[in-house]
Amino acid sequence: MNRTNAQIISTVFNPVIDPAITFLLLIWADQQLNLSKKVEFLAIADLFTTGLMILCLLIFIRFGLISSPDIPNRRQRFLPLVVAAIVLFIGLLALSFVHAPDLIQTLMRCYATETLIVAIISYWWKISIHTATMGCSLVALTVQFGAIVLPFYLLLPLVSKARIVLERHTIAQTIAGAFLGIVLTTIQL
Repeated sequence: MNRTNAQIISTVFNPVIDPAITFLLLIWADQQLNLSKKVEFLAIADLFTTGLMILCLLIFIRFGLISSPDIPNRRQRFLPLVVAAIVLFIGLLALSFVHAPDLIQTLMRCYATETLIVAIISYWWKISIHTATMGCSLVALTVQFGAIVLPFYLLLPLVSKARIVLERHTIAQTIAGAFLGIVLTTIQL
């Protein structure tokens, strides 16, 4: 894999974009929800997992707290990840307030707790949030859609390879991230 392909893969499967796609698939597939509820739940989920995350990253860059949205410096990760976890927990409260389905609320809680744990680990070691988020999303999709999702677990080694080629993580950091996302989400779901 060359650096250009690695950058494309890393961008497409970004931890800010991945949850938006996951919530879209889960909410749109829920046959018990009418269109207005689907739009409402999706708007809230995407606001907190994607919209506000992008805004926070831009603010952190503007004030020089991080060097890029990818946060390549481990020492710069703690504060943005703690803020992200807080935003995600507020998103969970918003989803609870509007009575979103249990799977949607639990997935938001999974993203929030995973992000908080990644922040804590990142204080000492740069675990991959790309693979952690993807692992979390894949487990939730598997719960909803079953075995049809299993081939998509092959995206984990692909994203891992991209992160390694870009010299953002080691093999151990990407494996640990995937393991963390899968295990924490499985336990919470």
